[in-house]
Amino acid sequence: MALPDPIVPNAEVALIDERAEQLGCNIQELMERAGAALCAYVREHYSDAQVLIACGPGNNGGDGYVAARLLAERGHKVYVWPISKPKSPLCIQQSDALPEQVHIVNNINEVNNIDLIIDAILGAGIVGPLRQPIKLALDALRTLSRPCIAADMPTGCSSGEALSPCHTLTFQVAKQNLTPGTYSVIDIGIPQAAYSVTAQNTFRLFPLHRRQSHKGNNGSVFILSGWEFPGARHYCSMAALHSGCDLAHCWVRPQDELDHACIRQDAEIKNLNEIIERCDVVLLGPGMGRSHRQLIDTCFQIATDYQKPCVLDADAIHLLKYQLRGDRHPPVLLTPHRGELAALLGVREITEDDIHSFARPNKIILSKNVVDFISDGKQWQRNPYGNPRMAVGGTGDVLAGLCAGLVARGCRLFDAARIAAYWSCTTADALWEKMGPCYLPDDVLDGLSTNLKEHMDALGLWPPRA
Repeated sequence: MALPDPIVPNAEVALIDERAEQLGCNIQELMERAGAALCAYVREHYSDAQVLIACGPGNNGGDGYVAARLLAERGHKVYVWPISKPKSPLCIQQSDALPEQVHIVNNINEVNNIDLIIDAILGAGIVGPLRQPIKLALDALRTLSRPCIAADMPTGCSSGEALSPCHTLTFQVAKQNLTPGTYSVIDIGIPQAAYSVTAQNTFRLFPLHRRQSHKGNNGSVFILSGWEFPGARHYCSMAALHSGCDLAHCWVRPQDELDHACIRQDAEIKNLNEIIERCDVVLLGPGMGRSHRQLIDTCFQIATDYQKPCVLDADAIHLLKYQLRGDRHPPVLLTPHRGELAALLGVREITEDDIHSFARPNKIILSKNVVDFISDGKQWQRNPYGNPRMAVGGTGDVLAGLCAGLVARGCRLFDAARIAAYWSCTTADALWEKMGPCYLPDDVLDGLSTNLKEHMDALGLWPPRA
């Protein structure tokens, strides 16, 4: 089967637009195509309609202004209601380009005999409850009792306050809040790489530190790792701390020792339940071996009871594979290599479609390969970075630790996976350029901070402080 196109959350649209521009797209041309698609839909389905277009202040409003111009040029009577004054440069430009035959109105009382509404107010530009004057405008538009077409996304879709459009023209890629059968995906020329490949602007999702933080405010991780191969525990815990989280609680055997002040250790089984309850995320598996099934099962069950998100790697994936094939588990992020993935899926030859079909929004797969593949069953991305030296033992533990730390700091699981994959791989690639095959996982750990600064500096986000 062919891998289906990704379905992205609303918040992804700003990243896609930014990445499209970096890849050489002209945003003004994209806006013209979006507006032309709205015009073409109206012409096909409402050929003689008199149209009211409600426009917002950003680029979604700009799409509406383009549609207004094109419809007016084709003989439609068009009213435009600027719900908010244009603010983005392109929205201002398209507003100024409206021909004289377009009627600008300040409220619905100035509108007569409308057949159709186009919602070009906010699109995917907002998440959460709507504010005024948007709420009042939507209430007013409802009183018209006319069919509505939404540009990209219905305004207020994520808040449940939308106009319930008869159809949505969503641009380039489907959005997760849309109901199947109620929308069309319109190709406006954005290259697939803008939303299917990890990129530097993924770091816009990196959690910021509050100016007045106290210990524990930035997350804590519970780690069960390294009983057979203690180095795994070192790399997991140090990588988790490098993500910016505050504490790593490592469950160890009495004879094991740890040497970092931010890492707390415990070996008393009576404390296990209490510690997992206090932590923000549970990391299980790296370097454990397969002879500790009961302990891994116990930790996973406690995490399930408290609905603590889990990052599962290596032997934990193998030992918990039957639980993971069902749906009765906490949110999980799995970081398997090909062999572990084959055992989990129960197949020999693995395709990206197999991985995408198995993944769920609460079961994210970060498949480690020459090109990593990340999926939550709706959205997916490839991470093409990395080099042959990343096959050395320990680099997978660094990845798992980064994932866990980022989840502890508040990232959704999919975002933690792609940030960690891009961050660790581009750090390793910089080392490969300098050292060839001679770098070690410790060098990756040491290089994470420099790599983070370079990427976030380029985005104007350094230092990452709220």
